[in-house]
Amino acid sequence: MQLHIKLVLTSLVEGGINTVLLPISQRNQQAISQIKMQRTNIWFLHAGKDIEIYVNQAMQF
Repeated sequence: MQLHIKLVLTSLVEGGINTVLLPISQRNQQAISQIKMQRTNIWFLHAGKDIEIYVNQAMQF
């Protein structure tokens, strides 16, 4: 009898976890896609390198 109860509880927990994991996985994939689309170019410069920066849009800090 105890084995039967354990199997039923395990099945319930597994079913609940699978129900929750699918929406979480979908949200994560959507967030990753948005991050990739918003990614900007990153440039690495050596310390001491002279640069000029031109901004063609309003910025807020």
